[in-house]
Amino acid sequence: MVAPDDVTAVAADEGIPIYVISTSEVNKDPISSASFKRLSTRTGGKAYWAKTWQKQVEAFEDIREDLGNSYTITYYPAPNPNEGFRKILVEIASDPGKKLRVHCRPGYKPNRIGA
Repeated sequence: MVAPDDVTAVAADEGIPIYVISTSEVNKDPISSASFKRLSTRTGGKAYWAKTWQKQVEAFEDIREDLGNSYTITYYPAPNPNEGFRKILVEIASDPGKKLRVHCRPGYKPNRIGA
């Protein structure tokens, strides 16, 4: 067994988005719901509550759409003494039709070179 926060840390460090599809109701188990939300948000994924098979199909279609239309953006940050979590913000500079949407993880923890 691996704790959800440990899974979150590894996935976030490696840039792996985690999508959670729960078949229970969001309000029935607030501890699990909060954990699923935190896990998916911190890794750049999403959480779905899909009690019926129809909602599960919708969730899988949404995930397929996300993954099929995703891009990877990389950059080299300026030297920074902060070895902890670094927040990032990705914005679309111009989108007159408001058709594009940004879905990304909230930041990253830098890898230590030479460690």
